[in-house]
Amino acid sequence: MFALPGRLTRENALVCMDQGALALAQTNTAEFLIDGQALTQFDSAALAVLVELRRKAAAAGKKLVLLHVQPRLLELATLYGVSKMLGLASNDVNLGQ
Repeated sequence: MFALPGRLTRENALVCMDQGALALAQTNTAEFLIDGQALTQFDSAALAVLVELRRKAAAAGKKLVLLHVQPRLLELATLYGVSKMLGLASNDVNLGQ
């Protein structure tokens, strides 16, 4: 499982993407789990990271699964039109409280 940092903005998006890609490469299951529980500060770069990690997971034959998604991230993903792509449809998401 890959845990997102507490802060994910354009300043650290590339580092986070690299860390996520490394975690994906080390995943031995059909699902690549990403834990968003710690993520409290983010901007649209967080969505870019998640979309790219989803693309990489699909290329590796794995399904990206987001856990403990903060409601604000779900709102941002909906606003940008990527919520379904990221598996964040209302009945698919595990919202963090």
